Amino acid sequence: MATEEQPRSWSKRRRYMYLVSLFCAGVITYILWKELDTKPAETAMMFAFLALITTTGSYVFGAAWDDKNFKG
Repeated sequence: MATEEQPRSWSKRRRYMYLVSLFCAGVITYILWKELDTKPAETAMMFAFLALITTTGSYVFGAAWDDKNFKG
């Protein structure tokens, strides 16, 4: 709940999370659809999964941290 003293920016954070998730899903889908079996494709897929996991983890645990520390 946003208050006048402290505006909440979760809509921006959520939008960023969706963009990163879409990009990672696009990279993974492209590599699987084209059946790319090269080391660069393997590395790109691994880092796409890593980016997806860290972004989601940061969003979830950031929300928990922010809710815990919010004084409103």
